[in-house]
Amino acid sequence: MAEIEMTYRGISFNTNLTGIGDTYMLIDIPEGLNHPVIRESERNIQGEHGISDQMSFYGKRLITLTGKIISDTQAGRKIMEEELKKIFILDGIQDNLNASYYPLFITDEDGELKQIDVKVAVGVEFQKIFGNYYERDFIVTLKARDPRILGQTLNNEPLEESFDGTTLQFPSKFPFKLGNKVFNQITINNTCNFSTPPIITLSGVSTNPRIINQTTGKQMKLNTDLLSGDEIVIDVALGTIEKNGADILSALDAVSEFIFLAPGENVFELRDDTPVDLLLQAEIKWRDAWIYFF
Repeated sequence: MAEIEMTYRGISFNTNLTGIGDTYMLIDIPEGLNHPVIRESERNIQGEHGISDQMSFYGKRLITLTGKIISDTQAGRKIMEEELKKIFILDGIQDNLNASYYPLFITDEDGELKQIDVKVAVGVEFQKIFGNYYERDFIVTLKARDPRILGQTLNNEPLEESFDGTTLQFPSKFPFKLGNKVFNQITINNTCNFSTPPIITLSGVSTNPRIINQTTGKQMKLNTDLLSGDEIVIDVALGTIEKNGADILSALDAVSEFIFLAPGENVFELRDDTPVDLLLQAEIKWRDAWIYFF
């Protein structure tokens, strides 16, 4: 029997293991929680041993749930079957960004609630148990396009526009040396074991705002003006950039790319093309991320 609890679209599994009353039970720890698919580009070296290899990445994550439904009555068992059929289907009407994806909530032995967005990859199937009208075995496979398992806590940190200064302090002995220092940097700690995509909201007054993760060396510069009352929302997970609700993905500078939070500490700066007027502000929101669940 699985030692975790799960909830998907209103139905909870392994929350009632007494065998009394309606029970949705997982038999094993769901296959696929530990190991997402790895995608890679490689080719055999002609006439030599080995391969020519490039970077490898995690691809989709397939999660197979095997379990059992138990009821006190045959009619109750049939109702439970129909309830599983309702949640393990694709939406008849979909959109490009969130086509049939719903959060799967997972509670491990540590009691910490995590989540991952999934949709049906292989529909639910039921198997009769000979002579038992009150139970049915079931199996269903779910697919997550993003392999990250995310924490439930939505962390957030404010960030003010950075500026350069010196480390000179008085009194000081002569001769002295000036040292450069960046002010208004912040350090964000992704406490888990994998990179995580933030949501970055920019506001204030700015020309060509630029947010930098000094730890990873990545930056996002937007070739646009930000006026008082404007708001730019960068959703790294979805790959979207919106200004006052309108798409401005084309404003992303050619030398920029979407920035992630690496595991551990990340040092962020906020810059623009008007460094004298320090009016740019940002809010960074993120959930800690795991690639391995257990």
